Amino acid sequence: MEESNEDRNVSPELYFLIAKFLSGGPLKETAKTLIKELESVEVLPRRTDWEGNEHTQSYDELSSQYKDMPPERLAEVCQQALRLSSSQGQVAAKLSLLGDTLVRPPPKYTPYKEDHSLVRRIARRELGFGSAAALGGVGGKGLVSPRLLSGLQLQRRTLGHLSAVYCLLFDCTGRYVVTGADDLLVKVWSARDGRLLATLRGAGAEITDVCITSDGALLAAGSVERAVRVWRLDTAAPVASLTQHTGTITAVHWSPTKDNDLRWLASTSTDGSVAFWTCSRSGQFLSQPVQYVERMRPGACHMICAAW
Repeated sequence: MEESNEDRNVSPELYFLIAKFLSGGPLKETAKTLIKELESVEVLPRRTDWEGNEHTQSYDELSSQYKDMPPERLAEVCQQALRLSSSQGQVAAKLSLLGDTLVRPPPKYTPYKEDHSLVRRIARRELGFGSAAALGGVGGKGLVSPRLLSGLQLQRRTLGHLSAVYCLLFDCTGRYVVTGADDLLVKVWSARDGRLLATLRGAGAEITDVCITSDGALLAAGSVERAVRVWRLDTAAPVASLTQHTGTITAVHWSPTKDNDLRWLASTSTDGSVAFWTCSRSGQFLSQPVQYVERMRPGACHMICAAW
């Protein structure tokens, strides 16, 4: 039975292409040393006789078989792999052979299963699908006008995170876009030209939500590690790490109003609690928040959203 492409061992052919590439370049002595070692350990592609028996081959024998193959074949294969990866992913960014884009396994999707949870119903309502899309039992198919969707235009696509982006927001001035992702990073982008302005590090798990104060001074981010981290937006300097929750942070929100000396930050968690943190104008937080815990009922009790 013929071997599938998925199960095929390409290492012998790759060794030969590397030796061929080095032989055609300035590293002649390196190529001779490599060829000698490849032949000694017998890792070059083998030939099969009419009885199905395999036999080793020398580099010269392989070169005579593929005498029309240029030394640049390895570079051509790599360039073609980058082109194919870029066209399939439709990412307008410069790919590299040193990244993991070419070897990252495709995502595995679970079979569709109808989910009547509150989270799914809210998501369907926001997207305009199904009976949960409107109040009064009206179906949601007509809530999203095709005319509205046809007028949407892609302005820019940027490859900025190493994994899935979970949250995004504009600051109140409209100058900055903030994203939080599965790679444990919070990034600040220019809304004008899409340039990366700052990368905020320190989170130990996936970022779940981000929020900026109304004056654009402080940025807060919640994560799966049960902590809320705060940075100064102008300098990207860390301000505080707030760790009173015992579950994943699901939402963070700054109060839209503040007095001359105080700010308030609200955070919710899968532990069923909402915490209100008091922050001074200089960015100093009180050590203990005002925290309210939802009475636990049978089954999971999650705080999934919040708003001032």
